[in-house]
Amino acid sequence: MNGQNLQILLCTNGSDQTRPSLEYGIRLASTLELPVHLLGIEERLARTRPGYRRALKELMDWASGRLE
Repeated sequence: MNGQNLQILLCTNGSDQTRPSLEYGIRLASTLELPVHLLGIEERLARTRPGYRRALKELMDWASGRLE
C-alpha cells in the first residue's frame, strides 16, 4: 500500500455517541499527518427527531473546527 494515498474518513450521524470517535480520528490524523474527510449522515428515521439537523450541523462544525 502506498502511504501517500492514505486518508481518514470520519463519519457522524450527529449523535453525541459519535463524538469520542471523531475526537480519536482527529487526533490520529494529526499524529499521522493525514488528510481527513468528514461525512455527515442524515438518517431517514432520525429526521423526525426535533433538532436533528441542527445537532448534525453543530457536530460537523465542531469537528471541522478541530481540524483547522
